[in-house]
Amino acid sequence: MKKVICLFGALVLMVSSCKKDDDATPSSTNTATAGSTVPKLSDADGVFAAIITNNWVSVPFIGAINTPYGTAVGVIADATGSSTYIDAGTVKCDDTLLVRNSNNNYLFQATGYNATGLSFNTGNAKWEIGGNSAVVAFNYTTTIGFPELDSISSASTISVGSSYTLATSSAVTNSDSVIFMIAGPNGSLTKTKGPGTTSTTFTSAELTALGSGTGIAEIVPYSIESKVLNGKKYYFINENAVTKSVKLQ
Repeated sequence: MKKVICLFGALVLMVSSCKKDDDATPSSTNTATAGSTVPKLSDADGVFAAIITNNWVSVPFIGAINTPYGTAVGVIADATGSSTYIDAGTVKCDDTLLVRNSNNNYLFQATGYNATGLSFNTGNAKWEIGGNSAVVAFNYTTTIGFPELDSISSASTISVGSSYTLATSSAVTNSDSVIFMIAGPNGSLTKTKGPGTTSTTFTSAELTALGSGTGIAEIVPYSIESKVLNGKKYYFINENAVTKSVKLQ
């Protein structure tokens, strides 16, 4: 497992955390507040993450269908490890221009022409940073591929009075680490485990803090590599996430 020394700022909320299946039918109007699943690193001058989210939906008479959705986020810091980000000019991932927000986060935004997101057809993520007077332009294509896994096998109903094991229905391959997250109306819990980990358990004490209502369970294996370009250390992360709608009660 790659060691994350400390958090690298407050990267934007992951789009994947908002995409979920319809296995559960929550009775509460309380909804989850999900956290970011992008690892952040203290020695980074920039972080670029490509994410595939597997959205399993139950379709009557057909069964479970997966609709993958690809997205990307990126930032360049004003100093190594800083949580203040700078304008890096144009930023593209998978030949698609990302949108720069007011705090200089770059984020993919879907349109009618790419409603399923980025495809990552090559099995890797291609990044193109246009640069400006503050950032030297560079291009980089990852070499680590994306992790592989199937779906979440755990129950859709979580009793906060008991422990709950969040698990995949298959092996997890090609990962450096695996993030397990459960989000509820009052916050989220995240545990990061070693490569290939297929399950982890959340205690009743941990779950109680999430509140009751609609929740999100997510398993996110990721591969990570670093590259020094133009004297700066950039991290490139490929994630392959599976999500599940849950009910906390």
